[in-house]
Amino acid sequence: MTISSGLDDNNSYFLLIRSDLSNDIINGRYNGPHYWGKINTKWILCSKGKNQSPINIEPKDLLFDPGLKHIKLTGKQINGTLINKGTDLTFELHSTSIVLISLGPLSYIYRLHQVKFHFGGNDNFGSEHSVDGKHFAAEIQLMFYNSDLYTNFTQAVNLSRGVVILAIFVKVKDNENHNELSKLTNFIEDVRYKGEQMEVNNIDLLKLIPDSRHYMTYDGSITQPGCQETVTWIIMNRPITVSKDQIYAMRTLRQDLPENPQALMFNNYRPTQTLNQRTVRTNINFVVKGCSMQRDMQYKVNEQIMTRNR
Repeated sequence: MTISSGLDDNNSYFLLIRSDLSNDIINGRYNGPHYWGKINTKWILCSKGKNQSPINIEPKDLLFDPGLKHIKLTGKQINGTLINKGTDLTFELHSTSIVLISLGPLSYIYRLHQVKFHFGGNDNFGSEHSVDGKHFAAEIQLMFYNSDLYTNFTQAVNLSRGVVILAIFVKVKDNENHNELSKLTNFIEDVRYKGEQMEVNNIDLLKLIPDSRHYMTYDGSITQPGCQETVTWIIMNRPITVSKDQIYAMRTLRQDLPENPQALMFNNYRPTQTLNQRTVRTNINFVVKGCSMQRDMQYKVNEQIMTRNR
């Protein structure tokens, strides 16, 4: 069965996506994220775009927006195919599994297309986005397309307001197993090498999302070629927690075929990009007494900015 992601499947850029490689020139070829815009004219936005993702989130610069609504998710039980793409671990939804996202910063309804996993070789790196310069061990990305305006993800990713990505940070704690994530990580052995896939059913999507109504949002791009700037990012304020065994299972994934078993997939995140003139908004209002997010545990917000917008 062939499954199209809607993203550019040209694998030439995957020598390599890994952000830990210090040598971007291998065997005379330019490789790695810094050269995406140079090796394929279709990927020019990767080097020339002004609204690229991921970014580093500076807590002091977050803009509180009282107009941001809560996020509405409809549908939760999903079935799909877990696939080793060589570049990442992807869960592609079956057409019968319908999950919709609306409200929040959104003016349209978006339908879930796939879930991607980015992770590092240690617990200090792996997430694509960072907060105050610090990364999490992994980042789960729920990728939705605008079902009000477009017929599928392949069409939507190239057009205005086409995509929403709900990003979830992942932290690691000894023996704190995430039960719902186990439904996927239990099949890692079956999808270890590029191209391998496994049917997985009855995933409760809501259990993969942290129990929080707070988030950050900004306009950005796809983090793989061709870096289309059609994405509204929603980044949950709280991470989920997984066990060391679960994150280790992901780190055993290979980005190539069995005959090249040393090509590990971890560190499959794009480096952070320049924010330029964009604003990162949030619905976290620390001025309100009794706010559920404690300042010493979560992100700090510039109080002067919030005061001006009260």
